[in-house]
Parts: sequence; C-alpha cells; structure tokens
Amino acid sequence: MDKCSDAKERHGLSFDRPLHAALARLTAGLSPAALVQAYADWAQHLLFSPDKQLELAEESVRNWMRFLEYCPKALIDPACQACVELAPNDKRFAGDAWHRWPFNAISQGFLFTQQWWHHATTGVKGVEAHHEHIVSFVARQMLRGPLAS
Repeated sequence: MDKCSDAKERHGLSFDRPLHAALARLTAGLSPAALVQAYADWAQHLLFSPDKQLELAEESVRNWMRFLEYCPKALIDPACQACVELAPNDKRFAGDAWHRWPFNAISQGFLFTQQWWHHATTGVKGVEAHHEHIVSFVARQMLRGPLAS
C-alpha cells in the first residue's frame, strides 16, 4: 500500500472525490485539462489573427449601432422589427413579455452578444476543429446560464 492510501485509511479523508465532483459541476463534466487545451489553442490563434480581431471589432461596432438604433424604436413601438431574429425552433423569447419594453431590448442585446461570441469562437484560422467545438459550446453554455432556469 502506498503512503497516500495509508494516510487516507488512517484519517478517513479523501480529497480527490470532492475535488473531482466540484470540478465536474464547474465544467459541466468536461475535463479541465481539455478545456485549458482548447482555450489555449483558440486564444493563441486569435491573438495572432489581426484580420479576425478587426472583423470582430467591426462587427461589435455595427451591432452596437443597430442596437442603439433599435432601442428607441422598441420603446415607442413594441411591434417594431427585431434586429436579430430567433431561429424557428428557438423558444427562449417566445413569451409576450419579451416583446415589450424593456424586455425586447434585453432579448436583442442578449442575441447580439450570443451572435458575436459565436463569430469570435468559430472561424479562427489554425484552431483544431475539436477545440473550436469545445470553445464555442462552452461560450454558448456560459451565455445561457442565467436564462436557462
């Protein structure tokens, strides 16, 4: 028997199990090592891709301009055309309240943010496809966290 197992038996303590359970809750069951590898791959390639950075900056400015144009219209006319339309199977903002101020602006802001993060986490040249899927998935899950309940 090794010294760690001997100490665990003597004291009845195990730190591995609670640590692994906490990490699983924090990472939705994904390996922390796999997350670090995926994010390192994505971040390094994004860092050395000024064209992608410029594209994301331009998209951000365009989205802010569209959002700031939308908000006063949405305040006056709840039936005004949304900037970002939901996919037909997306029911997150289907309730009537989401079409009235201020919830219509909140939902549009969220959808702009979701769209931007999708573009930020996909299409970065050099990132392994598997890592791109992980980074994009985790970004989506982090965004939907508070709205999921």
